[in-house]
Amino acid sequence: MRAVRGKVPVAALCAVACAGLLATGRARRLRLPKHLVSHGQAFFEEELLSADAAAQLRNVVKRLKDFPTNVRDAGFYPALREHIGEAQPIDERGRCADPFLVPNLNQTECILPGRIDIGRHYILTGGVQGYREGVEALSSRVQSFGHYLFDLAPFPEVRTLFNDEKFVTLARRVCPEDKQHLDPFQFNVIVQLPGQTVAAHLDAPYFWGATRFQLPQWLLAAMVFSGRFESRFVDQVQVVAYLHEWERPGKGGDFVHWAEPELGLDDAVGGTVAAKESRSSPTPRSGSAIDGSKRVHAAEVYLGSSDSPALPFIDKSERNILSFEGPHDEGGWKLRANGRLLQQYSTSDLRTSIVYRARCFRGPEEAERFAGRGGPHDELIPLEDVLKVLADEMVRRGVVASVHEALRMDRRALAIAILDTFVSYPLPSYGLVPYNYCVLPRLVPRWAVSITTYALRPFCSSVS
Repeated sequence: MRAVRGKVPVAALCAVACAGLLATGRARRLRLPKHLVSHGQAFFEEELLSADAAAQLRNVVKRLKDFPTNVRDAGFYPALREHIGEAQPIDERGRCADPFLVPNLNQTECILPGRIDIGRHYILTGGVQGYREGVEALSSRVQSFGHYLFDLAPFPEVRTLFNDEKFVTLARRVCPEDKQHLDPFQFNVIVQLPGQTVAAHLDAPYFWGATRFQLPQWLLAAMVFSGRFESRFVDQVQVVAYLHEWERPGKGGDFVHWAEPELGLDDAVGGTVAAKESRSSPTPRSGSAIDGSKRVHAAEVYLGSSDSPALPFIDKSERNILSFEGPHDEGGWKLRANGRLLQQYSTSDLRTSIVYRARCFRGPEEAERFAGRGGPHDELIPLEDVLKVLADEMVRRGVVASVHEALRMDRRALAIAILDTFVSYPLPSYGLVPYNYCVLPRLVPRWAVSITTYALRPFCSSVS
């Protein structure tokens, strides 16, 4: 009986390995839909911030004080719809057993995270660097901390930066030539712990009639990838400026993005083309500018200094907050889970950036008509209409037989089908197999979990 059971993980590993080897063939790994590869340019500025501006912004970061994980980012901008119907009951301990579901804003049910498109791809591939780890380790790496703000009034330091001629000129270089009116709508502060990363992603897209205020962000990302909503797409610019003071060559955290077609590689395959990978180092006070809602980008794992605290397990079902409790930089940051202290950090341990986002319009009248939430209320696209368009594209691609069949699916299954059909972030360029086989214990039948875990331990730094 033991010999028979031993064949299960071997067969599963072989299946994953074969899929990985196929992915390294003609289709290549760094592939994206053709319409996402030739859009716009990326720009890098070595000293975007003055020393005084950077110091003032670091004080803003401390003043904001509390930073939840990005899994909870919907708390900053509650959407009309948290989910598309996939919600499941939360268990008696307030947890979600499904590895891809998290508690909703009110802790009453389990739903797909707003950026399940990012987290799922990261866990199944190990990210840009192809990490081979279990779900717990990888989910801790990808849960960076952030504050999302839509009102600049309380932050004169930020307003000053965003009105600086050097800053505005860089931002406008990203906008199309016929859309040079900047409509600033958001700034974020993102804080990463040593050992964390930013997974490959698109920034939250905006469409005429559909925004993060009405629909889950993962669905908006699928709309971009599908290519079916381009006439409604709103161009935007993202400028990322680095506030940390450390310079640690070789410590990771590089900004990575994929754009222009890679010369010499095969042309379009299944509607995708091979994309060129570019990167820049997060040196203090430098910055980059791209349209992150149509150019896929990421950051490598930030390792921190050799004496930085190890990254603890960050449970997606708990309320995790990174807070500046001061009074000094040394040891002034505390990471707590449901109020329980997990780890303590100094400011110098952290990778910190401020993110400016503005929409690109033809003029102030167009910006005013959009009004931040997708245009007049009677022009908003109902959820079911979005799903019908995506279902129609799934029919065209041979995924389902009819729109009716797709819309009758269990909504969690439909969500996963949409992600599988449309969202195609690049696979890791490292290693023989571009898929993370270390998460197989979460995907196999319950009776095979212990066997699979045992078989994978020699090949994974952690298994779950």
